[in-house]
Amino acid sequence: MKTIKQTHVIHVSPKRVFEALTNPKDIETWSGSGAKFETKEGGKYSMWDNWVKGEVLEIDPPEKLAQTWEPSDWEPQKEQSVATFTLHEKGGGTEIEFEHTNVPEEHYKSTSEGWRDYYLGAIKEYLEKGS
Repeated sequence: MKTIKQTHVIHVSPKRVFEALTNPKDIETWSGSGAKFETKEGGKYSMWDNWVKGEVLEIDPPEKLAQTWEPSDWEPQKEQSVATFTLHEKGGGTEIEFEHTNVPEEHYKSTSEGWRDYYLGAIKEYLEKGS
């Protein structure tokens, strides 16, 4: 198992970034697919028309979100795969420290690219265009 660590800067407030991470309407807009998100610890979520699902482990708006990550094309894992977003205000925008633990070796490269290009990159593009 591997860990992905990335840092992203988005030029909007942490509050707005947090909304884009957790509001189903925002998620549907930036991802282009169906989404559900219960914004509470123990809440369930799904994205990309149920391609990935999981549970909210920790939620502290607008600073931290930790959730399990269960893509439908991954074999069941012994240890939960967890994606954690930590948001900090920086220069009038938001710095996101992102960590994804327990990523299977065979999915590491595509998952790392996916976070950069289709998840956090898509949120950046959506928010900076003036959602």
